[in-house]
Formats: sequence, structure tokens, C-alpha cells
Amino acid sequence: RDHWSGDVPLDQRKLQAMFDDTCTVIRSRFQKRDPEKFGELYAELVRMAQGAFAGEHAQVSQGDASLESFRNALIRSEGPSIKNEYLKELAISAGTASVGLVVIGVGLRALIHLGEKHGLIASDQNDAVGKVESLASAVRWDVHFSPMHFAILLAATMWGIWLSFAVRSMNLAFEQLQHAENDLMRPWSRLLTFGLLALILALFFHLRILTVSIGSVSTSQICDNLLIAVFVGL
Repeated sequence: RDHWSGDVPLDQRKLQAMFDDTCTVIRSRFQKRDPEKFGELYAELVRMAQGAFAGEHAQVSQGDASLESFRNALIRSEGPSIKNEYLKELAISAGTASVGLVVIGVGLRALIHLGEKHGLIASDQNDAVGKVESLASAVRWDVHFSPMHFAILLAATMWGIWLSFAVRSMNLAFEQLQHAENDLMRPWSRLLTFGLLALILALFFHLRILTVSIGSVSTSQICDNLLIAVFVGL
């Protein structure tokens, strides 16, 4: 207002910030993919802002209620599609990563088998006795470690990450219309980050630095049973 001097009241500043945040979210969500929808929402937002701030006195409580109703309606209309879009994107990434991990695990197991067969890798089952000068005497494989089981565990972890988002985000917040996850991580970044954490934890389990037992199942058995590897990964 031209005749106003001094600081803007706190409640008006908060309401203005909420209008700004709302505008940022709808611009990010709709401006490029659906300009017509963005225009309609922006016009409605402007009308609400004019009703709240125009005139001799600001209608803060009315503006706050109108804005809250606007945001809730947008969550109800757009929330399901946003969640499904992110779940689909995450599922494609998880599927690609899990298939790649299984292929790598099986490939490593085949290479190890060939190495043991041709005496390039020594193990407790293929001791390099009498081959002190051979490569096998320098490269000894731990037969208790199975790269295939670890790959299966990490592949299951990818789907555990997908399931985690599906069951956690039952009710989306308005800000999630812009970013489905509050930490702002994209699917591949999420899979890589939590996949590495799962790998570290799996190594702890395998080395028995940390052991968790549920009934007759123990995390120390991840390299003995594929189902246990899948269970721990999930």
C-alpha cells in the first residue's frame, strides 16, 4: 500500500510466503508440461491473493483458509498421479539395477569357477599345494563369500527401496507435488546411495561384525541361502 510505512505485520509476511511457495510448486509442476493448467491455477492463485491483500485491511485469516483449501484440492487431484509417476520411474530404475546386479554376480561366479579350474585362484577347496610359484598361491578366494548371493541381496534391496517409498508416502504433503521425496534425491541417486549402504551392512553381516537373528534365520547365512539373501536385502 502506498500510504503504508513501517514493517509488514508478521502474519501478512507468513501468508505472502505461503503464496510464493504455492506459486513455485505449481510453476515447477505445470508450467512446461501443461501450460493451460498452469495458467488456470495461477489465475486462481492471483484472485485469492487479491482477496487477501487488496483493500484497506488485509484479510489474513480468509486468505489463509482459501490458500489451504486450494492446496488440499490440488493434492487430492494431482497427488495420485505424482506418486504413481515416481513409483513407475523408481520401478524402472530398480528393475534395471537388479537385473544388472544379478548378471554381474553370476558373471563373477563363473569367472571364479574358471579361475579355480585353471589354477589361477586358490581356495580352501582348491589348495595350491606345490604351486608356490603359481598365480594361485598369491590369489586365494574365500569360499565362504559368494558374489552371486551378494548380488541377489543387493537386487532385492533395490525393490526394498521401491517398497519403502510406496508404504511411507501414503499421504503426500503439498511440497511433494514438486519433489516426490523430501530429500530431493532422484531414483538413480537413491538406489546408488542406499545400495552402497546395504553393501556395507551386508559385509558387516557376512564378517559377523553384526548379527541379527529372527527365529532360525540369521544374517550370517546370507551367503548360504538365496532366500535368506533376498529376505535380508528386502
